Amino acid sequence: MRQTNSASKNNAPRNNKLKPSSHLIMNGSVRVRVIRTLLAIQNGHSLSSVLDPLLNSLHDGDKGFAHALLLTTLRQWHALARLLDTLADNPIDEVEVRTTIQVGLVQLLYLEVADHAAIHETVEAAKRLSLPMQLV
Repeated sequence: MRQTNSASKNNAPRNNKLKPSSHLIMNGSVRVRVIRTLLAIQNGHSLSSVLDPLLNSLHDGDKGFAHALLLTTLRQWHALARLLDTLADNPIDEVEVRTTIQVGLVQLLYLEVADHAAIHETVEAAKRLSLPMQLV
């Protein structure tokens, strides 16, 4: 897995300027809001109807990161789903769990988020969303 991850990182587009502000790294609320926004899109809401409310709910320093996290997840949705299906030992059918893991994968593969921070914050987001932890 590490070799694949490293190779993927070298080929993935990265943006050094899109980091969450430190006060929200601690509680992961940016990630939780992005996950909830992705779930709303999966439930039939359009991107245009959920993007402004998401960005307006954040501090200015977090808007760029949230925007990049949301749009990169949407752009890479099918590739992330295939990767998740390949890596998971058992099928993950829970939409909330799949979405949360996909957001974590985007941070690891496409954004300039340290591996340990991406993993920690994804697990914290799963806890805040009350997801079954044995699936994460």
